[in-house]
Amino acid sequence: GMAGRILWGGLGDFVPKQILLALAVVVQGAGMLALVAGESPVHLHAFALLYGVGQGIVPVTFAIRGEYFGRKAFGTIAGVMQAFQTIGGVAGPIYAGWAYDLTQSYTFAFTVLALASLVAVVAFVFAPKPGAPKTAA
Repeated sequence: GMAGRILWGGLGDFVPKQILLALAVVVQGAGMLALVAGESPVHLHAFALLYGVGQGIVPVTFAIRGEYFGRKAFGTIAGVMQAFQTIGGVAGPIYAGWAYDLTQSYTFAFTVLALASLVAVVAFVFAPKPGAPKTAA
């Protein structure tokens, strides 16, 4: 994750942040697919590397939040975003455990989670930047 923070953070000054967010999710999804393929330690190392680098996108999420919404509502928006991230962080392992109980394997659950990241990629790529707030006359 540390290497990813340096990589994505540095690129964030030169490359559109929504593209970087999408790329980071693709990298994480590739890591999940490496874990699904997990027939050797190489797969586990690939998962750790790819998923960790993808998780390093955090600095860009702070920067894009500021670019999109400014400073006035930064804390409120951060709180709402964190609430949804927490829900996903709780629901993901519960889902994976449920899927394992049904199939005696994590393959299906991890594949679904990796493919679900494609939704995030599309959302990041096509998310329009909000317009300037309207002021009262």
